Amino acid sequence: MATSLETLYEEKFQLIYFYLRKLGCPKEDAEDIVQTTFSKAIEDWIHLSVDHPTAWLFRVAVNHYYDMYRRRRRFPNLSASSTFFEEALGGEDDSVNRLLEKEASDELQAVLQTMTPSYAHLLLLKYEASFSYEEIGELLDMKPDNVRTTLYRARQQFQTKWREYDETRR
Repeated sequence: MATSLETLYEEKFQLIYFYLRKLGCPKEDAEDIVQTTFSKAIEDWIHLSVDHPTAWLFRVAVNHYYDMYRRRRRFPNLSASSTFFEEALGGEDDSVNRLLEKEASDELQAVLQTMTPSYAHLLLLKYEASFSYEEIGELLDMKPDNVRTTLYRARQQFQTKWREYDETRR
């Protein structure tokens, strides 16, 4: 089991860290949370019978993040990178595209902040973390068909919020 946990650590440490950062967790807090998550895994590994250890690790990390901010009475902020608009902006690496990417990222984050948190998180899992429907289902304890349906609703809400945001900028 120790080798299995070591493998999980090597494969999932960065993924969990970056997901927490996308949720708006500050760098230092994300590092602490991931460290605490794996410490908890080491302590509890013998007693756990988990079918999907990656989902368990994500759930522990995200719950710890929410608990930490609940105690601080702060609301978690979502964050998205410019990769959401990668196709629209093209792959050129010039200053104009970098400026457009920064602006698009700020706009995207503003729209995500207005969305239902569960919808925004699903969109981040699907399009930022590139999880499959099955992986998201394991992580959130949902059937893949329910993930597809909820993602459809999340995309609809995103489109609506994006249009509203765009209209207020004009």
